[in-house]
Amino acid sequence: MKYYYMLILLMILIGSSNLSAQKHFNNWYFGDKAGITFNTATGEPEALIDGVMDTNEGCSVLSDSNGALLFYTDGRTVWNKFHQVMKNGTGLPGHSSSTQSALIVPKPGSEYIYFIFTNDASENQFAYGFNYSIVDLNLENGLGAVTQKNVHLLNNECERLAAVTHSNGRDIWVVIQDIDKQIFAAYLLTDKGLDIIPVNSPTKIAIQQSQAGVLKFSPDGKKLVCTHYKIGNILLYDFDKNNGLISNEVSILVDTKLNPEIYGAEFSDNGQFLYISSNLSLFQFDISSNNKNTIQNSRQIIFSPKLNNHLWAMEMGPNKKIYIATQKAFLSVIHEPNKAGLACNLKIDDVDLLGRKSIYGLPDIIKNYVRSIVTNDSLTACQGDSVFFNPPYIEGAEYEWSGPEGFTSTAQNPILISPDVKMGGEYKYIIKKAGAFISSGSVHVKILPRRKILFSDLKDIMVCQDSLELSAVEFPVGCDISWTGINSKENTVIIRKSGKYSVYIVNENGCRDSAAINVRIKESPKLQIIGKNSLCKDDIIILSANYDFPEYFWSTGDTTKEISVNKKGYYYLLSTDSNGCKDSTGKFISSFGSSIIFSDKLNNYGLVKSGNLAEFTFTIENKELQDVTIQEIYIKNNPLHFDLVHPVLPFMINSKGKINITVNFIPKFETNFADSLVIVYSEPCNITEYVKLTARSEGEILVDFWLPDTTAGIGADNFLLPVNVRLRDSSNHSFKTNITARIKFLRNLYNVDNLTFGQYSVEKLKDSAAFNIEFNDVIISDELNKISDFTGKILFTNEGFTKVRIESLEFSTPYLIPNAKDGSIKTNEICNPDLKGIKIREGTFLSLKYDRIQGNSAIAYCGSAGNYKFSIFTIAGEMLYSTNWQTDSKTEKHFELSEIITNSGLYFIVLNSVDGIDLQKVTLIK
Repeated sequence: MKYYYMLILLMILIGSSNLSAQKHFNNWYFGDKAGITFNTATGEPEALIDGVMDTNEGCSVLSDSNGALLFYTDGRTVWNKFHQVMKNGTGLPGHSSSTQSALIVPKPGSEYIYFIFTNDASENQFAYGFNYSIVDLNLENGLGAVTQKNVHLLNNECERLAAVTHSNGRDIWVVIQDIDKQIFAAYLLTDKGLDIIPVNSPTKIAIQQSQAGVLKFSPDGKKLVCTHYKIGNILLYDFDKNNGLISNEVSILVDTKLNPEIYGAEFSDNGQFLYISSNLSLFQFDISSNNKNTIQNSRQIIFSPKLNNHLWAMEMGPNKKIYIATQKAFLSVIHEPNKAGLACNLKIDDVDLLGRKSIYGLPDIIKNYVRSIVTNDSLTACQGDSVFFNPPYIEGAEYEWSGPEGFTSTAQNPILISPDVKMGGEYKYIIKKAGAFISSGSVHVKILPRRKILFSDLKDIMVCQDSLELSAVEFPVGCDISWTGINSKENTVIIRKSGKYSVYIVNENGCRDSAAINVRIKESPKLQIIGKNSLCKDDIIILSANYDFPEYFWSTGDTTKEISVNKKGYYYLLSTDSNGCKDSTGKFISSFGSSIIFSDKLNNYGLVKSGNLAEFTFTIENKELQDVTIQEIYIKNNPLHFDLVHPVLPFMINSKGKINITVNFIPKFETNFADSLVIVYSEPCNITEYVKLTARSEGEILVDFWLPDTTAGIGADNFLLPVNVRLRDSSNHSFKTNITARIKFLRNLYNVDNLTFGQYSVEKLKDSAAFNIEFNDVIISDELNKISDFTGKILFTNEGFTKVRIESLEFSTPYLIPNAKDGSIKTNEICNPDLKGIKIREGTFLSLKYDRIQGNSAIAYCGSAGNYKFSIFTIAGEMLYSTNWQTDSKTEKHFELSEIITNSGLYFIVLNSVDGIDLQKVTLIK
C-alpha cells in the first residue's frame, strides 16, 4: 500500500503546541484609518497611524508568519503592505456598512495565493450577495495583485461571515448565514481550491432574526454564536469541524429592554465564557455547562450604560485579551476574559488610537488558523518554519518516529518547532497496533538557511547622532529587500527621524523573513556654548550650556551649567543628556580689539593746493570671532577740511569681514594740519581707535560773481537778467556756500517784479532801485552756474542805458574769495512807421507834469479855436484812451494819467488839432 505523507510548515516561530499563538493577525487596520500592532516587546498593542482605509464596519487584515503586514481590505478596496491600492484591487462587492464585509483566507498548501470573501449589506438590499476574489502575492515584486475578482457564490441576505480551521488542521471552513433560505452554508477551502457546493445546515427559527449581526467561532472551533442586531436574543450552536455541519441551536435571552442594539460577540480563550456587546452594555455568559437554563442563569452585566461609552465589535488579540470598538479614538479591553464576572477586568478607553476612530468594526479573523504548505514524501522548507508531520491515520494505532539530531516522538502528528538547518534529513516512522507492525515510511526534509536580519534580536535602538545607518543583512546579493517606515529597496538605509521601521526579505532560496525595530534618534538639543566671543578690558564674561543637561564637564574643571572667565583662550564643554548621549563643543574667547586690523594708521597727505582733493582710503579688517559695530567716525579737531566716505552710521563689520573708509582732504585755505580720524566701537566693547592725519595747503579759491552786459527792447515784459557764479580756476571740485549781495540799477529803465531764486528786499530810491539778496546752498564749480534771474519790464528813458552795479558781495565760506563784475542794460531805439512825417505846429502842444504827491498829469495846450482829440497808446500801438472836444478860444485841458493808466510802462500821448499832431512819450511807474 502506497502512503502519502503531508508536511505542514508554519511561517512563524511557534513557542508551544498551541497553534493559535501565531503572528498572522498581529496587525489590525479598521475604522477611520485606525490601527494597532501587537509586534511589541510586551505583546501589548500600540497605535498605528499609517493606515489609509476608512470604513464603518467589516474589514480583514493579514500579516506574514513574523507579523509583517501583507495586505488588508474593507471588502471594496485592497491595499498592499505599503498602504497603496493593490493592482486590480478596487471594485470588490463588499459594503462599508456590512458587519462582516470581508474575510481574507489563505489557500492551504500555497505560500502566495489568498482568497478574499465579501458580503454585501442590508443598506444595499444585498444586491451583490456573497462573492470571492483571489490575490497572488507572488506578483508585482511581492506587493501582489488581484487576479480573479468578484466570483459569485450565493444570493444570501445576511451580513454574517466567519471562518475556522478544519479538523485536519489544514483546510478551512468559510461559513455564512442565509436567513431567507433558513440555512447556514459552509464552504470548504483546500489546497485544490474552493468547493463551491457548500455543506448546508438548516436552522430553526427560534427567534425573529436580523440581517445584521456577527458569526463567531470559539477558539477550538466547536461552538458558533450568532448575534442579531436590535433583537434581545442570541443563538448558540455546535459546529463539527470535520464535516461542516451546524446543529443544537440554543436561544439565550441577553437583554429584556425594547430594541437593544446587540452587535458584537467573542469567546474567552479557554472557551468557558461568551461575551456579548449591546451598544451601551457588556454581558458575560458561562457556556461550559452546555445547558440552556444554566447558561441563561449565568448572565452577568459587566458594564452598565454610560453616556458616550458605546461598545460594538469585539475581537480577541494574539495576547488573548478581547478588544472592543467604541466609535471613539480608543479601544476598550477585557484584560482577563477567562475569569468570571467583574474579575474579567474590563477597562474602558484603554488603548489610545492617537486620534484615529474605531467606528463600529474590527478585523474578521480565522479561528484556530494554521498556515500550511502541503507536499508528499519530501519537502524543502525555510529555517525556522515549524514542520508538522501527518502520516496515514489508523484508529487505535501507535506511532514511533526517529530522525536527525536524536529526534524521537510517539505522536501521530509530531512537530518540528523552528528547525535549524541541521534538522534536515530523513524522518522515519513505524505504525503498530496492539504491538503488531502495521506499516512504516519516511519523509525527507530539507531545511534551507535564512539570511539573518542584523537587527532581528533588537526591539528598540537609540542613537546619539542626527541619523542612523541601518543594514538589513550582511551580504545582500540575491536578496529582494523592501522597507516600511522609509520608502527604500536598498540593503542599507539612512534613518533621520524616530519611528518604527520594518524590513522584508526574500533570499536566494525564496525564504521570507522580516524584522521590525523602534528607532529613537537623539531628540535632545545639540550642545552649544552661549556667551560672548571676546573679552573687553577688565571684563568677565559668562559661558553657559544652551540647555539643561544632567551632567557638565568644562575644561576648567567646573561641572556647572555656566562658568565665568576673564582670560582669552579655548574653552571646552562635555555634556550628557537625559538619553545618556554625550556631546561636546568648544569656544575660543579672544581679547577684543587685538584682531581688528587697519591697513594704515598713519597718513600724510603732503602739499595740497586749497580747494583741491587729496584722497586717503584704508581698510578695516575684522578678524575677531564675532561681529563688531562702529558707532561713530569723525575728525577730532578741525572737520572743516575733510569729507568722510563710509556706510551710514552705525554700521557692522561681520566676523572675518572687511570694509573701506575714505578720508578726502579738501583744504579751504592756506594752513598746516595735524589731526586724527576717530573711530568709536560700541559692540561688543567700547573702544576708540585713532588714525593720524597730516597735511599742508597753500593758495586761495577765487569765485567770479557777475551780471552780464545785455541789450533789451523797450517795453519788453519778463525780461531776464541772469546772476552767474563760477570758480576762477579749473579744479574739478565743487563747493557749497551761502551768498549775500547788494545790486543797484535805474528803476525807470528796468522795473523788476520778481527774482527766480533767493530771498530779497528792494529799496526804491529817487531814480534807482537797490536789491539786497540772499542765496542759500549755492553749488560753485568751474562750470558756469546761473544761480538766479531778475525778471521785469524794460521802460523808456532818454538815456536808454543803466549800469547794474554789485555794491557789496559776501560768501559764507571763508576760503572762497569773491570777484564781482558789474553788468549793464541797453535799450534799442523806437522805430514806429505810423509816426513818421508828423510835424508839430507852434501854438498847440502837450506838456507833462510829474508830482510824487499829486500824481502825474498831461496838459493839452490848445492855441486856437477848433476841434481837438486826446489819445494814449501803448508802445505796441494799442489805444488805451481817447476823447474829443471843441473850443472857441485858446484853452488848456488837464488829464490825470494815474487814473487812466493802471500798469507801469512806456506810453505815447497824442494831441490832434487843427494845427497838426503833437506826440509825447511818457514812462509811468506805478
